[in-house]
Amino acid sequence: MTHSSDTNCENISPLSVLLPDERSCLLTDICIEREYFFVVDNVNRRVKRYRKDDNCLQDYIFLEDPCGICKLFLSSHIVVTEPCNKQLTYVSVEGNMILSSRRKTNKKYSAIRCLDETRLVVGCCELADASVDILDYTGKVHRTINSKEKEYPLFVTPACLACFNEEYVVISDSGTRNVTCINKNDKVEWIIKLKCSPSGVCVSKSGIVYICLYNENKIVTVDNIHNGNIAGSIDDIRLKNPLSISHSTGSLFITEEMPSDRIFQIQIDDPFEGRVVDLSNIHLITTTDHQQISSLISEEEEPQL
Repeated sequence: MTHSSDTNCENISPLSVLLPDERSCLLTDICIEREYFFVVDNVNRRVKRYRKDDNCLQDYIFLEDPCGICKLFLSSHIVVTEPCNKQLTYVSVEGNMILSSRRKTNKKYSAIRCLDETRLVVGCCELADASVDILDYTGKVHRTINSKEKEYPLFVTPACLACFNEEYVVISDSGTRNVTCINKNDKVEWIIKLKCSPSGVCVSKSGIVYICLYNENKIVTVDNIHNGNIAGSIDDIRLKNPLSISHSTGSLFITEEMPSDRIFQIQIDDPFEGRVVDLSNIHLITTTDHQQISSLISEEEEPQL
């Protein structure tokens, strides 16, 4: 493996997200939405929002069992998984974070990513129900990605997910120690078999895959989502059990295992960044989107905050 030199210590910014009334954190997931980043703190039952430009806390919202988080395409909402309650929780982030709606699911989903304007991809890590499913925004299962390959399950603990170009889903599975790429036809594009447990995974706009190696305390890269070959690693950052990772233009955001309260922002060099317009970063509400969110709210009681 060749080691990348994308970063140096001057391009690494640690941030503590521990609040005055907290003793430790369990930062299970992180996502980027325009000028903010949102981090899920499971042990303190909070989703916290920070401004990217100055790392200042904007606000937070309490949820019973927040775990995974993602932004919705073409919307001012985020969605959070609450596996213990078997539900998806929609939160408006237009002004202050406000609970919009909850949708019940049939499984305890932990990981979540937005696949396109109408579908979510989610991961269930329960022993008997381990799977990666495609849902619509109401929580209804469209299909389950095949969980059998030969005589062993393809997924055991699909705890982290990433999507690329509405065509590929990358699954990080600590149970099998595999990172798997599935195409839109549910066919396996490639499988990376590791000797340690992978955790967080994300994909840049140009198709570079970043994988957290939980036990080895580092980040490795796949330089092209189409080939699945590990090309390098980010070596000049000291991590302690990296847990989740998210990509924004020119930056990676990484959390660590409990009790760490740190988020690392790493400046990265990607020559293709900026050439693709990411509509999810444009605040645009379409008629269809407005109807979807309105129907979510109207079908349930107005939440009391």
